[in-house]
Amino acid sequence: MDNSQQFCSHCGQKIQGTEKFCTNCGAALKPEATDNANNGNVDVNETVNKAKNFSSNYFAWFIKTLKQPSELVSNTHKYFGMVSFAIEGIITAWIMSIFSAPLVDAVNNGLSEYDSFAAMGGMSRNDYLNLSFITLLIFSLALTALRVTAGFLSRRIEGSKVSYLDYANDLAGITNITLVIELVILLFSLISSYPNAIIMILVSVNFLFANVGYVFSLIRDNSHLKFNRVYTVTISFVCLSIVTFIFSMLFMTIVFR
Repeated sequence: MDNSQQFCSHCGQKIQGTEKFCTNCGAALKPEATDNANNGNVDVNETVNKAKNFSSNYFAWFIKTLKQPSELVSNTHKYFGMVSFAIEGIITAWIMSIFSAPLVDAVNNGLSEYDSFAAMGGMSRNDYLNLSFITLLIFSLALTALRVTAGFLSRRIEGSKVSYLDYANDLAGITNITLVIELVILLFSLISSYPNAIIMILVSVNFLFANVGYVFSLIRDNSHLKFNRVYTVTISFVCLSIVTFIFSMLFMTIVFR
C-alpha cells in the first residue's frame, strides 16, 4: 500500500497517495502532475549536487596545486583552469578599479578645466576618461586569454598534442598562487586606495610567479619536441608582448568617450 503523501492542487489539502479524489473538496487528483513536480525537484537537486561536487572538487584541486604547483593533478575537470582565470580576472579588475579611481578623477577634472578654457575660444572636447569595472574586467580577461592562447600555440608548435582546455588547466595549476597573492593585494587596496610599498612588493612577486609559471608551462612537457625550447619560449614571449602592447593601445582608444 502506498502511504506517500501529496497535496490537492485545488484546495491544498494533504492526502494519502492512494486516494484518487480529494477528501476535502472532492477534486480529482492528477498523479502525473505530482510526478512531474517530483521529477522537477529531482532535476533541481541533481543540479545543486553537481554544483556542490564541482566546487568541492575545484577547491581540492586548487589546494593541491598550491602545495605542488610543478606537479600535474590527475582527473582534473576540464574547466577548472578557466574558473581560476575567471576569478583572477574579477579580482584584477577590482584592484584596477580601486587604484585607477583617483587617476580617473584627476584626469577628468583636468579635462573639465581645459573645456572651460577651450569653450572661450570656440573649442571644446568631450572625450573624458571612462574606466568602469566592466571595461576593466573585459580588459583583464582578454589579456588572460591572450596569455593562455600564446602558451597553447607555443606548445603546439613544439609538437605537443595538448588541447586548449588541458593547457589552461596546466597553466592555472602552476600559477594558482598568483590568485592568492591578488587576494592579499585586494585586501590591502581596500584599506588604502593608493599603492604603498607592501602592495608594490606583492605586485612584483605576483608578476614574478606569473612569468615563471608561464615559462614552466612551456617547458614541462618534453615529448614531441620539434624545436629548441629556448627559441620557442623566446618567440612566445616576444609575440605575447607585441600582441599585449597592441591590444593595450586599442584598449586605451576606447576608454575615452
